[in-house]
Amino acid sequence: MLLYIEPRWYNAMLNTQGFGPKTVEGRLFKPKYEQIISGDVKTITFLKNPEPNSKDTKLEDSITVRVLNAVIYDSFADYLRYEGLARTLPGVTSLEQGLSIYRKIYYEEDEKKHKVLAIRFERMDDGLKKEV
Repeated sequence: MLLYIEPRWYNAMLNTQGFGPKTVEGRLFKPKYEQIISGDVKTITFLKNPEPNSKDTKLEDSITVRVLNAVIYDSFADYLRYEGLARTLPGVTSLEQGLSIYRKIYYEEDEKKHKVLAIRFERMDDGLKKEV
């Protein structure tokens, strides 16, 4: 499975920002993610979106992760509370700040309709397991 991710969170997966690694990804639980809950998807490749205003639209940067498990939450607030900001949005210091990040991406009505999927993962580098 291929998923796009913003550069800030891609870098957090690499732990290049010094806040600790991102190890949980949150998405609306839409039908395309049902394979993750069922266990049919074992790995996900995250592709870094190009920087805003960048003329380079190539998506050369990617990280492949091993899916450990997935959990469904009623809301992004629940997701952030139970999974923790340090694992979901490294560097974000408050629940309000975390929610504002998700509100820029998803409408609250869609969140209520679909719920929220937490994908817990570990990085895979050169075939070796790396805990992050």
